[in-house]
Amino acid sequence: RHLYQQKKIHNKRKKRTKDILHRLKQNISALPDATVLLNDMLEIEWSNSPAQYLLGIDPRHDVGQRIGNLIRDPQFLRYLITPDKQTSIEIESPIDNNSTIHIQIVRFGHNQRLLTARNVSDTKQLQESLKNFVANASHELRSPLTVLSGYLDGLADDPDIPGDWVQPVSQMREQAQRMNRIVAELLELSRLES
Repeated sequence: RHLYQQKKIHNKRKKRTKDILHRLKQNISALPDATVLLNDMLEIEWSNSPAQYLLGIDPRHDVGQRIGNLIRDPQFLRYLITPDKQTSIEIESPIDNNSTIHIQIVRFGHNQRLLTARNVSDTKQLQESLKNFVANASHELRSPLTVLSGYLDGLADDPDIPGDWVQPVSQMREQAQRMNRIVAELLELSRLES
């Protein structure tokens, strides 16, 4: 009777553990990021469905394959071996040359690794568009500001300027100089981002 009770308790624990594991797999599979579990030999133990369209890893056929055989980017292979040297990398997608993916690897357990990947192409394109906009807007503003500053400098230095115009011209000149500094800073920011 005691053995029967122990076996019953063991079976309940086993069922509860299986249920928790099943729910955990469902939750991870629902994530939009690719998630791949690697063993100590860097072989795929499990992956979710986004790993298929982001990394080209088929969860049904690629279990047991070394991840380095499927993703052959040299930067990725260096990062895979020593993920502690940098927090993450961005590489070209192995299945779409026009996509950029952000990969992060975390060690856990007995030298196992959890790899997560996210498509950052839209973010990169947005950043590039913003950088181009800032550079173009700065260049376009620079020409009219130069003309305005030239006329304002001429007016400010003119001894025949009416007395009630001295202060407004001085304020306009200061604001034009301020705008020139802002444009110069925007151009510098664009240059640094490049």
